[in-house]
Amino acid sequence: MDFNQKMQIILSASQEDINKLAPRQKQIADMLRNGYTVREIMLRLYCTKQNIHNVINNVIKKIQNKNHSGHIKQKRSNAGRGTKRIDYQYYMSKDLSILSPQERTILIVAAKNPDKRNWEIAEMVGTTPKNVGVCLCNAVKKLNGTYGDKREYFTWYRHKYYQEHREERREHNRKYNQEHREEIIARQRNRRRGVLKKS
Repeated sequence: MDFNQKMQIILSASQEDINKLAPRQKQIADMLRNGYTVREIMLRLYCTKQNIHNVINNVIKKIQNKNHSGHIKQKRSNAGRGTKRIDYQYYMSKDLSILSPQERTILIVAAKNPDKRNWEIAEMVGTTPKNVGVCLCNAVKKLNGTYGDKREYFTWYRHKYYQEHREERREHNRKYNQEHREEIIARQRNRRRGVLKKS
């Protein structure tokens, strides 16, 4: 099925069927029905061409594969099944000066618009949805006082491991150099010859 045939299916679909799509699918389907090109949708939603075509294919499947009652099967909501949205308004009373300017801006927008998703916040701020997620995650960690804990732990553990096994590694390197001395010297000679040939 080529792109023109897919467009005919989307244009001929009823508005009721379009409204029952997932939010991202509905947005792209509405933009296509309003005359937007794929490139214009890419620039507007900050996503790739492949991503848009994948969404279009899913829209076609949902429109064509209706259940016996003639309605699109809607995706079950994750609400009440362990998913929990972060209340960013809680962090407005904290000291936001420790955040970067972009983190502060995105956090304030997310707090004022709790129902907005990352891609909607990205449109409001003028960045990518991935950057919104990273900035919100870093902002929450900084305000909770947990930013950099894991990095500092791994740095400490690596230093501790090297200190504990320093003599063991030295002994291993000494034995290896003794057992493979001729091979190492030959590699060094070949390397020098290669440098001389290039020069």
